[in-house]
Formats: sequence, C-alpha cells, structure tokens
Amino acid sequence: SGWHSVHGLMSSYVANDLREQSLQAAREKAKEKAKEENEALKRDAQLKLASRPSSLPPSFHLLEVKGLLAPGDFGRVDFVQVQSIGDIYALKSLSKGALVKQEMQHYVCNELLVW
Repeated sequence: SGWHSVHGLMSSYVANDLREQSLQAAREKAKEKAKEENEALKRDAQLKLASRPSSLPPSFHLLEVKGLLAPGDFGRVDFVQVQSIGDIYALKSLSKGALVKQEMQHYVCNELLVW
C-alpha cells in the first residue's frame, strides 16, 4: 500500500513537471511567433514608409501643443498647431516603455502602416 502511494505521488510529480515543461514550451513558441510577426510588420512598415511621397509633416520643434484630444493605452493624442503658419494637426505620442513592457511593438508598426 505504501509503495502504491509513493508511486502515485511520483507519477503525479512527473505528470506536473511534464505539464509545466509543455506549457513553458508553448509560451516560448508563442513568444517567438509574436517576435517573428512583429519583425514582419516592421519590415512591411519600413517598405511602406520608403515608398511614400516625400511630403513630410512639419518639424516637431515648430509645433505648439494646444490641448489634449484623447488619452490612450500607450500614450496620448494632442491638438497641435504649427507656430509659423497656423496649420492644425493631431499628434499621437506613444510610451516606448509601456509598449515594450507589454510586448506591443507591432502596434507601432500597424500605426505607421495606417499613416
């Protein structure tokens, strides 16, 4: 009876260890897949940016923040105006730290593709 208890307990430990190893392998695989997808999105964004016309937005130092339009999960959107000519823009600011911490770098790539 004691042998069966020890054998059952050992089997339970082995099963739990195998389950944990399997979960760890699945986590690593998912993390690698997310990294590959992020790299693919980054390459796509770089290609799209390279093929854009050369009309660029005004330099950041020419912008004057007029107010907050909306807060966001990774930053904010401000209402800005070009000081010299009065053109109005929405300026989206993102927190690199928050994006990296939550492994959401692909979010930026998607944003660049939309822009």
